[in-house]
Amino acid sequence: MEYKVDFSASKRKRGHVLVISFAGQAHIATSFRLAKALAERGVTVTFATRQEYILSIKSIQSVEKLQKKKCLNLVGVADHEDSSNLFEKVKRMKLAFQPYFQELLNNQRKGLPGPTCIMADRFLLWTKDIAEELEIPRYVFFSNCALEARLRQAGHELQAKGKLRIVDGKAQGLEELVKVPGFEFMRVKDLPWFMWAHPEEYLAVGESLLGAEGVILNTFSELEDSVIRSFQNAWLGDPEVKVPKVFCVGPLSTATSCEDFSIVDAPNDTGKHCLNWLDNRSPASVLYICFGTVFRLDAKQAQELALALENSQQSFLWVVPLSERNTLQDYLPADYEERLSGRAMIVTGWVPQAQLLAHKAIFGFLSHCGWSSTLESISAGVPILAWPLSADQNLTCRYVVSVLRIAIEMTDKRGDVLFASIAEEVTGQELDVFVEQSDIERAINLLMVEQQGQDKRARAQQLKRKATAAIAVNGSSYATLQELAELMNMYIV
Repeated sequence: MEYKVDFSASKRKRGHVLVISFAGQAHIATSFRLAKALAERGVTVTFATRQEYILSIKSIQSVEKLQKKKCLNLVGVADHEDSSNLFEKVKRMKLAFQPYFQELLNNQRKGLPGPTCIMADRFLLWTKDIAEELEIPRYVFFSNCALEARLRQAGHELQAKGKLRIVDGKAQGLEELVKVPGFEFMRVKDLPWFMWAHPEEYLAVGESLLGAEGVILNTFSELEDSVIRSFQNAWLGDPEVKVPKVFCVGPLSTATSCEDFSIVDAPNDTGKHCLNWLDNRSPASVLYICFGTVFRLDAKQAQELALALENSQQSFLWVVPLSERNTLQDYLPADYEERLSGRAMIVTGWVPQAQLLAHKAIFGFLSHCGWSSTLESISAGVPILAWPLSADQNLTCRYVVSVLRIAIEMTDKRGDVLFASIAEEVTGQELDVFVEQSDIERAINLLMVEQQGQDKRARAQQLKRKATAAIAVNGSSYATLQELAELMNMYIV
């Protein structure tokens, strides 16, 4: 479908992008930062997601200013019962959004103003039908890396060639992915298990990229250059394929660009107690530990980590998220906090992670390798002790260890806290993913004490300078974001 583009429009009126975010913390935080950046560049933005998250976003001071200028609108759809299953959550979001989309369609038929393009999270495949019904262009947003986008694209590519098939609901040929351009460093064991668990959904995301006006990535070109080039080149030469333009606009989360409180959790908590504690630590002396907001170690593994940290003699700041069924005592040995009160801080709530990583006291980051955390670590110049737990984290771990060389691997064991049964079915053996205290101590020592850790930090500092340059005026991501805003302002209805 061809869309109307007015090349003089940006000089006289705004385009209007409808940003639809998946209901997950990293997804919402990252897509909202991009929405805000577009509004600041002259695009009218409507940001839509679940009502409970919209209420938190409204409390941000800079949001109020943009709303007063009428360049940022917030739409909260009726809250539905949440689900821990990603694909079930996607289905429920589709149902919750139906009345709003019908309203948009009715307004358009009446000649009332509305969005001139859509930007939606990669998981929200149903927005493709909405864009087609409204006859407006569609952009697909990846809150994570180019690696993930290439993985989705390559799967669809292999399926079209008959090298990857789904037989009786099971994928055959996924091992072919490590042979495609851009994945030369990858091993089959690094591929995410969700591809075997949900092959149809995995392939559907790759297919949804076809026909999109653009694919927007939370990365910068200097960080994933070869992967980005392989993504751009994959569809060239096929006259029947509309090749989406790639926009690298990251990193969207840095210590200077983030609000100093959470967008979706604990909006009144600034985390200043953590920063105050770090102020009293020596420079480059603290190990920061966090496994994100979704995944967590089980109690047995957490206790093994706790003992390793104690024996390491290193100072550390450890974020331990708790569920309604657990207390901190479930994860720590008896009297643990009292014994380590002089050199450790343990937090159970939200923390301003980008600001913590940028603090001069932080030396390293023990991380699950979620992409938001990885980018924040790179932006701060902090090396990573990589301990992937699920989803695309194995993929990111392999990249930061073997390509970027800013990370040390905690273990070469590869499992998945969500899809362990699938992994065991595919491999034919029970997966052993438990990491012993001695192995954890060894990895901590490599990062915090040995020369290897200093080498990783030096490379991380080099990448920090590249990340800073990318979002600075006239940097690669800055220019790309400006280009994206100008293009969105040209669409008319």
